[in-house]
Amino acid sequence: MKYASTVDKMLLTDKEAAYRLGVSQSTIWNLIRAGDLRPVRIGRLVRFPVGELERFIAERPSRAVAR
Repeated sequence: MKYASTVDKMLLTDKEAAYRLGVSQSTIWNLIRAGDLRPVRIGRLVRFPVGELERFIAERPSRAVAR
């Protein structure tokens, strides 16, 4: 059985979520504490639905870079 890549997974680990967002794992945990990112808990496991990462990105205000 071949394991799914992070592109195919519905739930990501904190390391995978950090990679997908381009941030550190500690930033992921800071976002959870701030209430900006809502993980799913399955027993003791903490996972991040891909849709939650998409929601987080969509809710961020985009800022134009002045040149």
